[in-house]
Amino acid sequence: MLNVSLQGKEKLFTNLCDDISAFKMKLQLFVGQLEAGTLTNFPTLQSRSAKCVINLVQYKDKVQSLHAAFRVRFGECEAEQDVILFTNPFVFPNDKICTLEPNLQQEVIDVKCSSVLRSKFMEIPASPNSKDMIQLWRMLPAEKFPHLRSFAQRYVCRFGSTYRCEQSFSAMKVIKNKQHSRLTDDNLAAIMTLAVTGLNPDIDRLASEHM
Repeated sequence: MLNVSLQGKEKLFTNLCDDISAFKMKLQLFVGQLEAGTLTNFPTLQSRSAKCVINLVQYKDKVQSLHAAFRVRFGECEAEQDVILFTNPFVFPNDKICTLEPNLQQEVIDVKCSSVLRSKFMEIPASPNSKDMIQLWRMLPAEKFPHLRSFAQRYVCRFGSTYRCEQSFSAMKVIKNKQHSRLTDDNLAAIMTLAVTGLNPDIDRLASEHM
């Protein structure tokens, strides 16, 4: 389901755009199927239609309304023309390069024409995992592609969901209670960092160094 696919701590903004685009295309498919009377993707409606006559127009109209609402609510995703440049710069259309920011144009051409970088990109697992996407952009030499790397950093910093924010508030609710009423701001910040980070610090070693 769309609601589930938009959740998770490893979601990038581009993942959200992909999921939203896929859902809108499915809605368009459903409208066409309901209009044609094809109920393959509607098993409950299909079983009911075998028992009685059903007016499919009302269902088609509701799906159309939902599709229109999604286009309005998630119009920002449609306006993002550079998503494909972030997800795979090697398939970015050549005729679209002139529409990019001037400081990106030559760097994009250099990347697209680099057989070495292309081969390295092909070695990365075909996965929407954010770590794999970040691995691709880390391969670009910073001295040769400063503007392109800055472009990628902007996309990485855009959260695809509110998971991290919700996780932080949940952690604070557990940490900051009446038993921990004497926590200082510095201690709270440190404990919050440990609660939400993906790192696994060696507490025993760090403590032994301060004994």
